[in-house]
Amino acid sequence: MAGSLVLPPFTSKILVDNGPAQLALAGIHPALISVDEAADFTLTATGSGFTPGSLVRWDGRARPTVFVSSSRLEATISAADVGVVGEYLVSVRDPQPAPSGSETAALVFRVAPQVFELYFPQAMR
Repeated sequence: MAGSLVLPPFTSKILVDNGPAQLALAGIHPALISVDEAADFTLTATGSGFTPGSLVRWDGRARPTVFVSSSRLEATISAADVGVVGEYLVSVRDPQPAPSGSETAALVFRVAPQVFELYFPQAMR
């Protein structure tokens, strides 16, 4: 990220370049489904430092990923990926900087036997 600082009345500029934003995964949505609802779906990953080369990884395997912005990616997760109850690690990998690239810490996606939704109506006054 680059920026500049101008101190009036001077005409000189100080240019500061901290490099690209650090690759980080802040959240995934959804993060929980029922195994009974197993179907292909789009997983949204939010964070920072994403590039057009970034890939969402599901338990260490890359999934088809669409770059939306430097803070949002969308990945296609297949029904086969969520067909078994358990916890699955989701991370984002970027091939830059070369040669090894970088990868975020993983977040947990849970596939549960059942998911219940509760509805709490607003209290009557």
